[in-house]
Amino acid sequence: MAIKLYGHPASLSIIQLAAEFRAIARYLSSKYRDQGNDLLPAVDDVQGWALFEKFASVGYSQVFDAALQVLYLKFFNP
Repeated sequence: MAIKLYGHPASLSIIQLAAEFRAIARYLSSKYRDQGNDLLPAVDDVQGWALFEKFASVGYSQVFDAALQVLYLKFFNP
């Protein structure tokens, strides 16, 4: 399903890549919730969810900026 552009896969934009990163992190946290440390707050823990979302958005912003720099260097750096 990946579209190749000059030999490079171009199926995901940088926004989709960052969104996928968050989705994968949430999936793994939910799937392995019962095996060891619980990575997600309890459903009724409002303060815990606020902190979780705060740090999830920090991860999003850090990944977005870093990935954008890598893509720029990969595709536009002479």
